[in-house]
Amino acid sequence: MRYFNCADQLLFGVFLFSTLSVCSQDVVLPEPWSLADTSGYVYDTALDYKDNHFSGLLVVKWSGDSPQVVLISKFGYTLMDFVLTWEGIEWKKKPPGRERKSLLKNMEKDFRLLLLTPLCHPEKVKSKGRNRYNVDADMRIQIELSSDEKRVISAESRGFFNLFKSFATYAYEGTIPSPSTIQLTRRLVNVEITMRQIIQ
Repeated sequence: MRYFNCADQLLFGVFLFSTLSVCSQDVVLPEPWSLADTSGYVYDTALDYKDNHFSGLLVVKWSGDSPQVVLISKFGYTLMDFVLTWEGIEWKKKPPGRERKSLLKNMEKDFRLLLLTPLCHPEKVKSKGRNRYNVDADMRIQIELSSDEKRVISAESRGFFNLFKSFATYAYEGTIPSPSTIQLTRRLVNVEITMRQIIQ
């Protein structure tokens, strides 16, 4: 008798898991905030990567399926310029003091998280409850949505071995779809990116 109860419970568990998986695939996630305005966005930005500090105006604009990011100093000098493609990152100008491949790769991951590029073409979406979802795409992330599920309020990088994971928070003013402030930090590493939108 106990054997059949266990078998019934196992079958119910498999059915429940498959049902939840199917349901989570039908979830409609919000698009990346940076796609809301095709003319682009400008943020007053400060980047701290270990001992390196950069600050200036960060311009984000999409061209087709790829966002271009340019950081300009307040004196008009271009500090960095890159395009995030589905194949990787195309550097037009690398930031000073950031020539190591591993550091540039981490910066790419941080900006994919900041701009929420995995929400463009998610391959797999799984609900974690309480407005949280795991998203697999050009990188694996977990997002938390607002109560109306129309805006992302936090995100973090995910992975099998992700000791130095990044965390991003997004704050909004009123009904504006783009965040007024964004902040990213990384666990166990002195990395912080702070962005404050400049209203045009």
